[in-house]
Amino acid sequence: MPFTCKFCEQSFCSAHRLPENHDCNGLEQYKEQSHEQGRIGYTVNRNRDRSEVDVETRKPQRSSSLLDTLLPSDIPVTYMLLGVLFVVYALEVSIPGFVRAFELDAQAVLWDFEVWRIVTSMFLHANFAHLLVNSIVLFSFGVEAERMLGRERFLKLLIIAGIASSVGFTLTAPFLGVGEAVGFSGALYGMVAFLAVLRPDIRVLAFFIVPLSIRTAIIFFATLDVINVVTQAVPWLGTIPVLEIFASTGHLSGLLAGLFFAYRWRDRFSGASNRMRQVGAPFGHRVRRF
Repeated sequence: MPFTCKFCEQSFCSAHRLPENHDCNGLEQYKEQSHEQGRIGYTVNRNRDRSEVDVETRKPQRSSSLLDTLLPSDIPVTYMLLGVLFVVYALEVSIPGFVRAFELDAQAVLWDFEVWRIVTSMFLHANFAHLLVNSIVLFSFGVEAERMLGRERFLKLLIIAGIASSVGFTLTAPFLGVGEAVGFSGALYGMVAFLAVLRPDIRVLAFFIVPLSIRTAIIFFATLDVINVVTQAVPWLGTIPVLEIFASTGHLSGLLAGLFFAYRWRDRFSGASNRMRQVGAPFGHRVRRF
């Protein structure tokens, strides 16, 4: 039974019915035309009635979102956040009273209702070393976490973990005798905790020296924060100088937010890529900070 070629409309036996088997000029012409127009697919040509089937553009169309409308879609959110942190730090060192106006002051939030401090304090840092360590963690983990989660979920995770961190610190500050805090570490705790659940095999360098799995690292630093909270809550135990500068309740609150999202999104992202860079984990300076 003869077969008719869809491109050149000639009849061939079953062994030569495919365009590739009879050196069909129509197919080659269509391939060249499709390549020039930036598309792939086949054109069915039967009785000179042409209709295109399975034509796809080479460049995938991106779905628009509110985040893409507000922020450049071709720049990772991680990089934009790093830029914001450094710009805000430049304002800190340039404008007198800038930190005092926007830092997380528990008394100001609870009694004067200056609730903006819950968000603004996330982007402040006590000194350049504090900023540098947080930036290294954000860059090293954030790029892959954003690739795994997507822009919107990644930003949602960081912002909500950061807010949870500020709220946790504010609510516990009166009981622990602490007052002010700044920093992005609470949000970073949430991000790292999220990855520790879904990517426990990621390797990190704690203190930039000791190789650990990300799960072991987050448990280790969370344990230090718990010890710090206990020593602050029980005065006769005495505080630990290296730890007392940290806003540990903020760290732990951000961590809990990260765990919440990890278990909420676990099924959706359990198959994502686990490629990660090694990164050192932050440790102390003389200011209480996230």
